[in-house]
Amino acid sequence: MMKSMKEPVMKKENWAATVVGFVLILAILSAAVVLFFAVQAPAAESYTAESAVLSAKDDMVSFTLLLDSLQKSTETTVSYLPVFESDGAASLLPAGSISIGEHTIPLSKLSFSGSDSQISLCAGGLIRSDRGDSVWLSFPKAIAENRNAVFVIPLYQGEFSRGASAAGIPLSALYRGEIRYTCTVPPDTDDTTDDTVYLSYTGEDTLLWQAAFSELSFRYPWCFSQPQISGNTVYSEVLPDGVRSIEIISPEYVIT
Repeated sequence: MMKSMKEPVMKKENWAATVVGFVLILAILSAAVVLFFAVQAPAAESYTAESAVLSAKDDMVSFTLLLDSLQKSTETTVSYLPVFESDGAASLLPAGSISIGEHTIPLSKLSFSGSDSQISLCAGGLIRSDRGDSVWLSFPKAIAENRNAVFVIPLYQGEFSRGASAAGIPLSALYRGEIRYTCTVPPDTDDTTDDTVYLSYTGEDTLLWQAAFSELSFRYPWCFSQPQISGNTVYSEVLPDGVRSIEIISPEYVIT
């Protein structure tokens, strides 16, 4: 009789243990799934965002090459359809100015903007910005040799801001020729006249251009001093012992 009473109790205990074990397994599997998505989802999102930035960089490089090709061909216009993420935007906006001696050149920045990143073309150099921090991917063109310096500073005329579509952002450019300036650097003398020639940038991107001028000073320390910042201006002194003449070449494009 005692045996027959224990069997139902044992069966109930076995059934309860099975249910508890099953619930524990489900809980462990659920935790594993949640942990997997917690780790993988941000990584996948980050990978997608980075892919969009790299794609925008490639598109900007291709567009720059097309602009350069206009100087060597009989064609004066080019149309391009860069593909950027559908929630991005394109803009061409004023970006300060560069002064070399008495010559001042207005700058514009052509940008592809995504959710957190931006790829820009300014003065022929390529810039990447992430949440407000900007770095040069390639510097504007500058060469110094035989006491002569040459700066190539393209002018991008126009002003617009437009959103992207699934098909991308269409751009057109018209090449209008090039403008050339020459700046003579007076020799260093002992008189009281200040004939110092400066290379300077004025605008909102002083830290970015400080990096560009620092690179220039690093490559040609006998030609340009280390840059200094004063307000919204960064400047370097052109050293007369290293440079006697500066040529500024500015290809001019109208971008729409």
